[in-house]
Amino acid sequence: MDACPASVAVIEGGRVIYANPAFAQMFGYSQASEVRGRNLAEFVSEAGSATRRDGIRIDIKTSSATFRVNDVDFRVISADDVSQQKRSEQHLRESQKMEAVGRLLGGVAHDFNNLITGIMLYCDLLIAGLGSDRRLRHHAQEIRMAGEQSAALIQQLLAVARPQVVEPTCCQ
Repeated sequence: MDACPASVAVIEGGRVIYANPAFAQMFGYSQASEVRGRNLAEFVSEAGSATRRDGIRIDIKTSSATFRVNDVDFRVISADDVSQQKRSEQHLRESQKMEAVGRLLGGVAHDFNNLITGIMLYCDLLIAGLGSDRRLRHHAQEIRMAGEQSAALIQQLLAVARPQVVEPTCCQ
């Protein structure tokens, strides 16, 4: 078992009586002998986490089997460090959340853009029908400019919401 790449330990009465080098290294020890005689609870918690010798917490997945020899109970435990897997899963969840927010933002911006387009079209009709009333024409033009600024803002939101394909250009 010393050559086994999987981390393996034999436990008797809660104490490690054997640990292979992979088990010791997982918990930050250079020699398996440094782990022997220690209480398993120093390394492994019931919650599926562990603390390395250097104080770094790692997520582990354990499997174990019990056996009895001469009326003495032993447990063989194998532990796998799944910290990277947990980080990858968390990163995937965060990416999926960001993607959902982007889709929502894109949908709202698209709907808002449709509303602004309607407002600007009605402003154009209003301006065309006002004739020479400069005061009312000025108010309608201010509404139209606010609509244009809103449309520009919506384009910025859409640029964030949807992935952009950047094509390289060559200088000549």
